[in-house]
Amino acid sequence: MTPRASNGPGAYTQLGNTRQDDTDAWDRVRGLLTEAYLPAAQRAALFRAAAAIPGVVTVEHAVDAAGRAGIAAARVDPVLGQRQEYIFDRETYLYLGERSVVTDAARAGAPVGTVLTSSAQLSVSVAGHGPSAAAGD
Repeated sequence: MTPRASNGPGAYTQLGNTRQDDTDAWDRVRGLLTEAYLPAAQRAALFRAAAAIPGVVTVEHAVDAAGRAGIAAARVDPVLGQRQEYIFDRETYLYLGERSVVTDAARAGAPVGTVLTSSAQLSVSVAGHGPSAAAGD
């Protein structure tokens, strides 16, 4: 997902330089946020990387499903008429959750500003080993 200077702005390692590649990079950010534990420096770097994807904006005041305030990297999907927000703690860049907000009433079928989905990541744990297999498995 790292931009490649030799191919100009918007080019990614292992991706091309199209609008679909921007979408793929955005989806990879979500995968890292929801499926991996990242130390503080990597979380901040991921926020900066997400913000560098063409079309991504910063939402200064975003709230997760648990009511925690944060800052979000957000990207509008013009086909769906929705803005997908990945919400981070403003100081630690801890991933708080995500939400989807209507940006185009006609396309989304709801008033602009309506929160369609919202989630909160309340805890993360790291184990030193995998789960043990149950007897008979």
